[in-house]
Amino acid sequence: MSVNGIFGLPFYHSNIENRKLLNDQLYNVYHQIESNNGFDYYPGYSPSHLLSGFQKNILELYDCSHFENEIRKHIAAYLRDIRSDVTLDNTDHKIQAWMTVNKKNHYAMVHSHGTTDLAGVYYLKSISKGGRIFFRSPLKQLSNSRCFTQIPEVITHTPDEGKILIFPGWLEHGVETSESDDIRISIAFNVNFYPTIKENK
Repeated sequence: MSVNGIFGLPFYHSNIENRKLLNDQLYNVYHQIESNNGFDYYPGYSPSHLLSGFQKNILELYDCSHFENEIRKHIAAYLRDIRSDVTLDNTDHKIQAWMTVNKKNHYAMVHSHGTTDLAGVYYLKSISKGGRIFFRSPLKQLSNSRCFTQIPEVITHTPDEGKILIFPGWLEHGVETSESDDIRISIAFNVNFYPTIKENK
């Protein structure tokens, strides 16, 4: 007899090895946004971190072809690994991405991406102190029993440069306060799939 986990959470992480062209392209986007004073705090929230514009899709506004091709490859791998019937080829979808800048004392409050199917992040520039992303367990009821106190309620990931993460959009997460004088740059993205299945021709 054995104990087996059920309701496993599909969480994807990988490192992009050959990323020079991709990073050069993204740094070019960063400098374009910066030169136009395009980074700002999210309206209605505390000044916790800078965004290129949550409702503005950098994949449509700038040349991000290398980045888009790369994240498509990893999204496809994620869907394949979880044995989903949905693929980027057979289902209408939209990928939206925005750039995030964390300076010293910046952080991100716990949040989710609502009804988004998949959410993800790519780390363009990391920092040495703080700024880790953390995820809250969706199994909040576990804390009601002493039997499960050994199961962590929060799991953190270090934002190493070149790392890409993909996870369910409803998973609550946040970013620890940055203690570095340097800046942390990441590109967050959402993937939404729509009901209409493309017909095979």
